[in-house]
This record gives sequence, structure tokens and C-alpha cells, in this order.
Amino acid sequence: MKNLLISNAIMVLIFLTGCYTGKKAQRQVIKAQSVYPEIVATLCSDMYPPLTLTKDSIVYKKGRAVMLDTLFMSIDCDTVIKNVYQNKVVRIPCPSTISSVDTVIITKERQVVNKARVKALGSKVRSLELTLEHKKSKGNILLKITVALTVYTILRWVLLIWKIRMP
Repeated sequence: MKNLLISNAIMVLIFLTGCYTGKKAQRQVIKAQSVYPEIVATLCSDMYPPLTLTKDSIVYKKGRAVMLDTLFMSIDCDTVIKNVYQNKVVRIPCPSTISSVDTVIITKERQVVNKARVKALGSKVRSLELTLEHKKSKGNILLKITVALTVYTILRWVLLIWKIRMP
């Protein structure tokens, strides 16, 4: 009975400690991001490639109302009626119309951005800049040492010519 109780307790402990929750995964990703940001960014960009997003937007702008009368109409619009009884020609102008010019603007936006890859490349650039600065400072130190040794050697030769011994 005791063995069964102990084995059950051990199994419950294993189940409780072996659970992989979302919070635990989030903590691990944050820890990995803080230590190795370029690896996490590269992995995310490979696992989730960028998608091309297109957004269509339609804007309708109502135009200003304009009154058109016979001055702006063509001559063909006038109606000619011949009065047979009185032998007269009567011109009836076209009626005035109100019209407007409406505008429809259709815009298409296309966006392709892989932020994970941009972050990974930015991190690489920063690490390369740090390496370059380190090599420059190392090169400056080596240059100073070389100049100092060259001056010391030339001074020894000059003093040797004058027969003065220097260590």
C-alpha cells in the first residue's frame, strides 16, 4: 500500500513538473532573445516567412453641383418646333440640368516586410561594428608599440655610431 502511494505521488510530481505551459515557453523565448537575439530572429523569420499584404481602399468624393444651362449645351440640344398653322418656327431651349462630377479614388498598398530578418541583420551589423571597433583599437595599440620600438632601435643605432652603449 505504501509503495502504491509513493509511486502515485512520484507520478503526480512528474506530471506537474513536466507540464510545458505557455508561460514557461514565453519565459524561455524571452531568455533566449536576451542572450541570442540574432538566432531567435533568424529562426522566427525562417519559420514564419513574410506574407505580401495588399490593402485596397476606395474613397468616394462627391463632386460640387454645377448648373448647366443652354449656354453650355451644344446647339443640337435645342428643339425646333414648326407651327404649321401660324408658319412660325419656335425654339425651345433645353432644360437646365444640375450635374456633378464625382471622383472615386482606388488605392492599393502592398507591404512586404520581414521584421524578424531585419532585426537579425541589424544585430549582425551591430556585432560587426563592435568587432571593427575592437580591431581598430587593437591596431592603434599595435601601431603605437611599433612606433615606440622603431624609435628605440633608431636611437640605439645613433648612440652606437657615437660609441655610447645603451641597454
